[in-house]
Amino acid sequence: GPNQPPLTGNGKEIMKYEFLPETTEETKSSIMNTVGSWRLEGLEVSPETVRDMELMDLGRLTCDEAVDRVIQRVIGGGKS
Repeated sequence: GPNQPPLTGNGKEIMKYEFLPETTEETKSSIMNTVGSWRLEGLEVSPETVRDMELMDLGRLTCDEAVDRVIQRVIGGGKS
């Protein structure tokens, strides 16, 4: 649930992501594999970026729109 402590691995916090109910297990797995790869490269991935990835998979967001949203978040001082 939302009040559970964060999971840890190698001293790093593993972010808990909330997925949309309509997101398939296959898509969740693909997104988490991508997030894991990015984290290994030192990138932190925000829940908003994970949501954008879901929306792209569901056809509700284009790649260009997702990139624009990330850029706007970074310009706004947040993480990607």
